[in-house]
Amino acid sequence: MHEFKKIAIVKLSAIGDVVHALPVSAALRERFPKAHLSWIVQGKNREILEGNPDLDEIIVFDKNRWMREIPYPHRTVFVLWEMYRFGRGLRRSGFDLVIDLQGLIKSGLLTWLTGAGTRIGFSPDYCREPANVRFTNCQVTPSRGDVHIVDQCLSLVRELGSDTGRKRFTIHVPSQDQAYISEFLDKKKVPLDSWMVVINPGAGWETKLWCVENYADLADRIVSELGGVVIFLWGPSELSMVKSIRKKMRQPSWRACPTNLKQSLALMQRAHLFVAGDTGPLHMAAALGIPCLGIYGPSSPERNGPYGDLHRVVQAEVACKNCFRRFCSQKICMKSVSVDQVMNTLHQMRRGEK
Repeated sequence: MHEFKKIAIVKLSAIGDVVHALPVSAALRERFPKAHLSWIVQGKNREILEGNPDLDEIIVFDKNRWMREIPYPHRTVFVLWEMYRFGRGLRRSGFDLVIDLQGLIKSGLLTWLTGAGTRIGFSPDYCREPANVRFTNCQVTPSRGDVHIVDQCLSLVRELGSDTGRKRFTIHVPSQDQAYISEFLDKKKVPLDSWMVVINPGAGWETKLWCVENYADLADRIVSELGGVVIFLWGPSELSMVKSIRKKMRQPSWRACPTNLKQSLALMQRAHLFVAGDTGPLHMAAALGIPCLGIYGPSSPERNGPYGDLHRVVQAEVACKNCFRRFCSQKICMKSVSVDQVMNTLHQMRRGEK
């Protein structure tokens, strides 16, 4: 087997997708311990990779910044120029192996621009944009058993002789961010000796959102029935949602302090359970080894659920589930998930049942 010296992973976004690809970098580091291992990632998604000992370099592809900085009508020319400059830098890096885990035309183009002699990607049926295969020279078809996206990603490095049996999710949480969360918990007098449940009600797609009334009822019952302490985690666009949920509650709860990605991870580390829809924070918590309960509708738990045996998923048995639609006027799949269903699963998890 060829011993590659400079390897790049291409997985641009989103946060949950980058988390799902972390075992690939771990497997490559074990297989090629002396290689220089880089990860090409888009914008803020780099934060999940920062401090990862498996990586030697994080290369940020910041197309969104290019789009923001230059107004029309000059934007297209500027972006093409920046793309050319970025690609020229990639080629000068001298990569001899690049693995495209994204399966898009954009990621394929970046893979091709590296000039690497070996460019591995998915076969057309597993690419989100089948034209991606034009940019790779080695396409892999995951086996039938590779249902989850984590296992599908690992199938690309299995061909290189990597041991993919042990899935290692490496995430670094700096001590200053852990201290920031400790200060918040102390200041708000959160009972640290109680069963702490962190709830993240937001989602990147509107079709993945569970209604605020359900979250309020669920949080009340976690406190009254399970004796839990509830903390709501939120992002910049989700503050009003969390405020609305807490106003509808009868039991006490806490709203998390403003957090960046690493501080969110530090809060998750303090939780005994994490509850959310199919969103980046759910997969971050699962990667940290925090038991998770996912509330699913339009996306498939088998392919995109929280990875590992610790976690559970609640999804209504409706005909339109797993449609992967970002917009829907009816949202039957999420509306059909009842608070009772979620609470029954929480009771089982609290008792330690599988």
